[in-house]
Amino acid sequence: MSERRKIGPHELWREADTGLVGMTTVGMVEENHAIAILATVKDFTESLGPDEPFLMLADARQAGGVSSGARRIYATQTPTGRPAYVSIFGVTFMFRVALQLVFKAIAIASSNKFAVRIEETEADARAWLLKQAAEWRAGKRSNASRDSRVGE
Repeated sequence: MSERRKIGPHELWREADTGLVGMTTVGMVEENHAIAILATVKDFTESLGPDEPFLMLADARQAGGVSSGARRIYATQTPTGRPAYVSIFGVTFMFRVALQLVFKAIAIASSNKFAVRIEETEADARAWLLKQAAEWRAGKRSNASRDSRVGE
């Protein structure tokens, strides 16, 4: 079961079973879209634990680009308080260049791990995200078990 929200021509959803936040971008992402997208992402991630990673699967097959106002919003207002993994598929070369600029700005501002991967297919993008989440959780479990032995 997933919750879905429309923002202009774009759609976001959260998968209850995997915790993934998905986004389908259609046409240009404008500044007002970026503001609403970030608010929706915040709503969708409120149920995550404080250290749980944020996972986003982005479908860019119908994307038209990101306006300069939206790039500014993403670069300055993207929450960076938790590890984040973003996997995008269906990206054209020109859109890839714009996305790389946005994600570099976010990574610089982030105090936690922020990884982005561009894949050819949805299956590859999803597999990469789920692998990152599994590795993150395994690392947390391994750190927790080490921490529990401190002082023994």
